[in-house]
Amino acid sequence: MIRHRARGHALAIRDELHGLVDEAAADELLDSAHRLRQPTDAERAHLAAGEAEIRRGDYVTLEDLHRRLGSEV
Repeated sequence: MIRHRARGHALAIRDELHGLVDEAAADELLDSAHRLRQPTDAERAHLAAGEAEIRRGDYVTLEDLHRRLGSEV
């Protein structure tokens, strides 16, 4: 009976340690994902160009596409 309790306690500690390691790994992965998701200079330039096109009225709506292409869309 004592051996069983000791074994159960060791398993509980092991499970707790696994949980901490999993949590630390998840935090590290999230930090990496956030760093990787920071827009690059090229992405920022592309976004700025797109915003400028929209301000100039240089865009096509879905309705425009339907009118231009008919039933193909």
